[in-house]
Amino acid sequence: ERQAREAAAMAADLERRKREAEEDRGHIDSLASACDQSLAKVGQLQRQVDGLSAERDRMQAAILDAQRTMGLMRDEGALAEAEILKLRDAKRGLELSIGPLQADIEALRRERLQLRLQLEDRASPPATTSRPSSMGS
Repeated sequence: ERQAREAAAMAADLERRKREAEEDRGHIDSLASACDQSLAKVGQLQRQVDGLSAERDRMQAAILDAQRTMGLMRDEGALAEAEILKLRDAKRGLELSIGPLQADIEALRRERLQLRLQLEDRASPPATTSRPSSMGS
């Protein structure tokens, strides 16, 4: 009878251990599933990080390209500014020489008019009092 009780106690103990092992296996399976989900999420996040890193690299390359372009444009702007200053100086020089040239042109026009009048006077017959047209000129 004692052996039967011990055997029954051992059977009850084994049954309890079996239930505990099944519960532990359920917890382990649940943890394994959670780990798999976490690993999948980590993989997804890693792909997003890789994509963002690639985008960051493209943006950095575009920024460097824009900075190089801005540097070239700044250099071209400085050259253009120097050219503008040269052209302004040349314009000032031309403006200063226009005044005397205009005066020379005006003097030449007056001289030409005088010469034309002298030629007309030499080419026309001497004026007589009977010609009223020469009195007006």
